[in-house]
Amino acid sequence: MRPSAILPRLPVLPRRLRPVTLALLLQLVAGAAAAQVANVTVRDAQSGAPVVGAMVRVENAEGAVVRAGFTQANGTVRLRVPAGGYRVVVRRGGYHEGGAPLQVGEGETALVVQLRARPIVLDTVLVVAPGEGGERGRDAFLRRSRMEDGVFLDPEYLAQRYHLNYVGDMLNGVPDLMVLPTECPPATGPMGCAGRLRPRVPVGTRGWGCFVQLLDGEPPRLSAFDADYGHNQLDFWFRPRDFVGVEIYHVPSQIPRELRQYSNPRCGMIVYWTRRKW
Repeated sequence: MRPSAILPRLPVLPRRLRPVTLALLLQLVAGAAAAQVANVTVRDAQSGAPVVGAMVRVENAEGAVVRAGFTQANGTVRLRVPAGGYRVVVRRGGYHEGGAPLQVGEGETALVVQLRARPIVLDTVLVVAPGEGGERGRDAFLRRSRMEDGVFLDPEYLAQRYHLNYVGDMLNGVPDLMVLPTECPPATGPMGCAGRLRPRVPVGTRGWGCFVQLLDGEPPRLSAFDADYGHNQLDFWFRPRDFVGVEIYHVPSQIPRELRQYSNPRCGMIVYWTRRKW
């Protein structure tokens, strides 16, 4: 049998549409080629040592996040961004926020940002007073991001990951954390765990590697949850775009005082915030 008999027949564009199609293809190729590499290195302002695990955000003139990532062991992160002018904002627990302008041209662009260490402060004192509704998630998130030594993924950072299928995949790239697919019991059949295909479980590379998860500041109260699937239950009920903030504490000593009532002495903690409490 001839190959043409088994291969699908490709559509033939009318002659008058071919120039338009070619122009669109050239624009796509030009857009892909316009993305350049920005090498951002973060260092301690006093010692000059590389700062590992700092969140580096490349923002445009409107303050929108174009690209974001975390620095590696050498204090550097490589980000692909279109040529143009930007501002780099750097955040890391234990340091004041830093920033610098970034002009990206052809090829690779290098930038060094220095962070000043934040003075050691006493543990947070939580004052509870009568009121309506209590502290909103956004307020708690911002307060702890200034005081606690954790990783804080805000709405602008998470918006870049709304195209993903699983909640756990939003955490890919976070320092000292791996996202692993679950092993479904054989009885689940070809559709995967509870009709979904292998939800993700965050595993830490520090401490005991486990995480307690909270939803809107308290343990999840989700029905029809099978404990055999572990704490990836959010993947059954939510999508990445449902979340506007995530707090990650790798070890118990990092967990804020007001959340320790839900903690496990051997695990870190991940707090997911939805728009409902934000």
